[in-house]
Amino acid sequence: MKLADLATQEQIVRLAATVATQGQVSALAEALKNLVRGIEKANHLGETKEQQFEGVLGTLQEIVARRQQAAGATKSGNTSRPTPSAAARRTAADLLPRSTAWR
Repeated sequence: MKLADLATQEQIVRLAATVATQGQVSALAEALKNLVRGIEKANHLGETKEQQFEGVLGTLQEIVARRQQAAGATKSGNTSRPTPSAAARRTAADLLPRSTAWR
């Protein structure tokens, strides 16, 4: 038996529309899944950049504090220089992220 023998024309049209709709829903679900992955990746990259900037800011604040201490010591007649911390000795190149390009 053929489908046409078992169903009316209207039922066949509704079945075809349902199948098309299910296909569209599946395609939409896949697109949403990809979008969520992209958003999660962007959020992770944003958090990483934020952590890097916080680290750089902390180092710069430490450098400023040490310079202020050195300037205060120079004014008071103390000429011994404070030993810079490891963070203060880092170069600008060390503070910048390696191989991370904005996309």
